[in-house]
Amino acid sequence: MSWGPWGPRKESKGSSVSPRSKEPRSVSPLQSRWSSARQAVERTVKTATAVNALSRAARSNSPRPQPVGSSVVEWADHKQLKEIAKDLQRQLQRKEADAQRLTERVQTLVALRDEQLSELQAESRRMHYALEQEEVEVHRLRGRDSELQEALAAEVSGRQRAEQQLRQPCRDCAEYRAQHTETMADCQNLRTQLVEFEALKLHLKNSRLGQERLRTRLVQDLTQLLARHQDSPASGEGSPATASSRANAAASLPRIPSLMNDPKTSKAEHLVLKRALNRLVRFACSIYTPRIT
Repeated sequence: MSWGPWGPRKESKGSSVSPRSKEPRSVSPLQSRWSSARQAVERTVKTATAVNALSRAARSNSPRPQPVGSSVVEWADHKQLKEIAKDLQRQLQRKEADAQRLTERVQTLVALRDEQLSELQAESRRMHYALEQEEVEVHRLRGRDSELQEALAAEVSGRQRAEQQLRQPCRDCAEYRAQHTETMADCQNLRTQLVEFEALKLHLKNSRLGQERLRTRLVQDLTQLLARHQDSPASGEGSPATASSRANAAASLPRIPSLMNDPKTSKAEHLVLKRALNRLVRFACSIYTPRIT
């Protein structure tokens, strides 16, 4: 219930929202609450001012004391005005208390908003600094990326050139291959010669063994012939020198094969023994020449 200039004012059953509130709001909730409180205080002040003005006008325009009927009406109007004034005073006090609470709340919210705004500004500065650092890092990484791409391109081109060079025929490699082929042919020839040499060596060894057997047999035959010649009656014929030569030859024949087969015998001694054996053979042949002829 509200009071107008002429008494209690009836409120409409419709919406009590002012025309201004129908407009689309583009302000924050804090500002809307602050404006609502301010409007309420202004309405209260206007109402109180109107009541005071009405009281003053009533007192100044009041007629002289009349008889009992008019004095009762005056007393009733005065009492009603006092009640209205008290009611308005209480409403004003309540509105002032509400306005004080709203003011304190608004101040608290403004301080909190200032703190949040300062924190947001600090966070914005930190984010801006971090963004700048990220941009610097991005520029550095882009430069590094370009350097790596250039190095990679250079490495790829170098490897491609090296691969092309390796694919081209190499003169040194051709020469080395020719030398290798010649060396392998020489090695094959040497293997063939080695096989031939081993075969010749084996053949010579067999020939040497056969010659030694023949020599041993010849020595045995000569020894037997000399022994027969010494035992025969014709052995007494001839000079004493011939007889001594026959005796020396008969004594030397058994020793020659053992000396020739001895590994300690040197090449010179072996040659001397071979010559001595040949002389003995010629001597034996000269002895038996008359009988053969």
